[in-house]
Amino acid sequence: MSSFSLKTCVNSICDRLKPRTSVRFHIHNIDDIIAYIKHLLPNLQTNFGSSLNPLFFVSLILHRYFVNIERLIVIDVDIKVKTSLQELESKFDEFSNSAMIGIANEQQPIYRHLLYKYRSQRNRTEFGNPHPYGLPGLNSGVLLLHLQRMRDSSVYNSMLNPLSIASLANQYYFHGHLGDQDFYTLLSFNEPTLFYNLNCTWNRQLCKWWKYHGYFKQFDEYHKCDGKINLYHGNCNSVIPANV
Repeated sequence: MSSFSLKTCVNSICDRLKPRTSVRFHIHNIDDIIAYIKHLLPNLQTNFGSSLNPLFFVSLILHRYFVNIERLIVIDVDIKVKTSLQELESKFDEFSNSAMIGIANEQQPIYRHLLYKYRSQRNRTEFGNPHPYGLPGLNSGVLLLHLQRMRDSSVYNSMLNPLSIASLANQYYFHGHLGDQDFYTLLSFNEPTLFYNLNCTWNRQLCKWWKYHGYFKQFDEYHKCDGKINLYHGNCNSVIPANV
């Protein structure tokens, strides 16, 4: 947000816009945005990342900050876009009437691991299992936020208070470290109609950390992604090959 630069845009995003597309830049002070979530930070950081900068949680309240914007795309900085962003924007038109957050599945068994206690008590749960037979959790590297629907949703906004956050985490015996995507993952288990499942080709995650940390046999079930890749995500400092 406040660190977004014209150079970043030209190198990774703006070159994927259609010719003659007009681009306007608005620089926002991150402290002004964090002010909208400050009262939630103790609970968010306790349950979803005690060492994380507040920046990793601000997507949860952007509907309250950008009050004159209806729809917003939020993309991590470790991204390489391979096609027109207008195609990504068009995914909003595929949202169901109740959906307000477009987000792709996590492509590693992170939530299989973090939900260990919950899963151990519920042998038949689909939470933490690989797609398409389970719900592997979500990755917030690419977000389509329908801000107007988020503002209007009593269900979503009722979750943005300290007691609801703590209750959500306790329900799944959960202690995470990935910020907003931990919140979105648990919320999607309880309120799946709030979410639109963005195809993996729009958030092709390259990180393979969990393959070499206890989940070698299961990893490929989570990491597979068929189809033409539209957007590469170099998460956990993964190098995006120059020729992709």
